[in-house]
Amino acid sequence: MNWQQVQQRFPSRWLLVEAIEAHSIHGSRVLDDLSVVQEYSSGRDALIGYLEHHRRAPHRELYVLHTDRVELAVEEGERIGLRPLAVRAVSPATVGEEVASWLRRRAEEEKRSVSALVRETLVEQYEEEEERFWAKQGEERLQSFDRRRAVPHGDAWM
Repeated sequence: MNWQQVQQRFPSRWLLVEAIEAHSIHGSRVLDDLSVVQEYSSGRDALIGYLEHHRRAPHRELYVLHTDRVELAVEEGERIGLRPLAVRAVSPATVGEEVASWLRRRAEEEKRSVSALVRETLVEQYEEEEERFWAKQGEERLQSFDRRRAVPHGDAWM
């Protein structure tokens, strides 16, 4: 889909999209063909979704976008770690004016950078989700564990 088709199909929504076809012109990434990966109710959730998908498939060209954006202009740059993502995340076009203003106010009050606040929030969310994931995995393993079918310790190390 092109950007106009995405906007018509998902009005006023946060989306995680993948660039199926894209090219670069003068430091900007032009996204010719997009695929919607997931729809979100908030910019924060979309950024967290981006991190999860990027962790699983770092080779994919993924973007967090809001469909109220009139033009789809993506600046090119290195995207290593959370810092560039955090810097990019605070523009009103990316997270909305209300969230961007709140982040700036909080950063001023705490005498910290907006990037540090965004990065900290994303890391905390990632750690919480990872903890929930492993807790769920542990519960599932305990429920499915059958001592009668388990390999004895001595046999496992022979």
